[in-house]
Amino acid sequence: MGHKVIDVHVVSHDGDRADWLADCLNSMRGAPINIHMVPRVEGDIRLARLHGYTKGSAPYVSYVDPDDVVLPGCYERLLAEIEAEPKVCGVYGLSGTMNEDGERMGLIHPYREFSEDALQRCVQEIHQPFVVRRDSVLTIFKHHYHTIPPISYTDVIIFNLLAKYQPWKAIDFEGYVWRIHKNSSSQSITAEENATGLQTWAKINELTIQARG
Repeated sequence: MGHKVIDVHVVSHDGDRADWLADCLNSMRGAPINIHMVPRVEGDIRLARLHGYTKGSAPYVSYVDPDDVVLPGCYERLLAEIEAEPKVCGVYGLSGTMNEDGERMGLIHPYREFSEDALQRCVQEIHQPFVVRRDSVLTIFKHHYHTIPPISYTDVIIFNLLAKYQPWKAIDFEGYVWRIHKNSSSQSITAEENATGLQTWAKINELTIQARG
């Protein structure tokens, strides 16, 4: 295979289902990526993400959840798009969903171009599959680490903080499938953590609009 220019991390722990993790890793075989397994930090997704984004030395980074799968051609398409758009911080596509048994359901949301208006309307506007410039995301951690919630909407806040400085690019391409199940990390968030995450998301959206004029 050619040069691998995307470092992808998977945050996992002993409690993850082995068959789902195997499906996840197998779905990325042959992609132009380096896969890094990162131990889960109990109660602090933010710190686990920082560990993951510092793995390797490729110019682009991403992550995949251990119960999800990546569709064929996903990273090739994302890579081509980001290398053709030097002014964007990252590129994201469409994500489908499946149930615990792997039966496909619908998309998380339909395709639409990236915009501040879309960020205001949907907390999961920017989501997997994605690739982002390593330097960009590490700059966010350097300057905004304590703004990022440790557990609730962690990745959403990181994506929105990136949008405060550089635009994203959305592509009409389904490259990822979320597994919806009762034991997913999103189901264990408390009401208080959920409210805090949403408040932070709304505040960052306001700052993004102000910064972009």
